[in-house]
Amino acid sequence: MKVHIPAFEPMAKCNEHLKHGPIDIDLGPDVVKVVRCKDCIYYHPAHILTNNGEEKGYEDMEPEAFDTLGTGLVTSEYGINVGGQCERNRYDADDKTVFCGPDDFCSRGQRREDSQCEK
Repeated sequence: MKVHIPAFEPMAKCNEHLKHGPIDIDLGPDVVKVVRCKDCIYYHPAHILTNNGEEKGYEDMEPEAFDTLGTGLVTSEYGINVGGQCERNRYDADDKTVFCGPDDFCSRGQRREDSQCEK
């Protein structure tokens, strides 16, 4: 895998030490491609588990369900806030839940077909 860094021409006198021409860096064969959680087939986004057992997205909740402090979380009166989760190891014997954000990443993920990112 190669990384290309374009030339940099500083506009301020104090940044002249950063001036350089184009640079190509070969990272070698040991570099592993990663997949962002939001683009992975194992990612389950943050959601609410309502008190009647239904799973809802935050966008599907009524405005009065959210706390008055502006945290973006629903109150326990409406359900449980569940963070984003990686379900890759969900059915292992350990059954450990790994919480992750959409911009987290790992090298074991698999890109979804409908992903909007560059491959």
